Amino acid sequence: MGILRLMLALAVLIGHSGGLHGLRMDDGISAILPSGQVAVQSFYMISGFYMSLVLSSTYQGPAGTWCFWLSRYLRLAPIYFDFHRYFSSSARKIGCVPSN
Repeated sequence: MGILRLMLALAVLIGHSGGLHGLRMDDGISAILPSGQVAVQSFYMISGFYMSLVLSSTYQGPAGTWCFWLSRYLRLAPIYFDFHRYFSSSARKIGCVPSN
């Protein structure tokens, strides 16, 4: 699965490069790698597969849904609040937002 994800990531990178540094999908690379759009859709399919695998094996029973959402919150909330705090303080420092 690691090699597949690496190839998909390279396809997305090349697709977004727009010909930068000579990387183009129509230079024969398309024979090896899928287009960027197919790569992104494949990432979604792999993610859905892993999520269903985790949900069916880890979060079972009546409290499974509650534990899943609590786990997601505890994993994502700190990053969200740190990101928000950093950018709101940066916006105040450069004068984009009133300090009141």
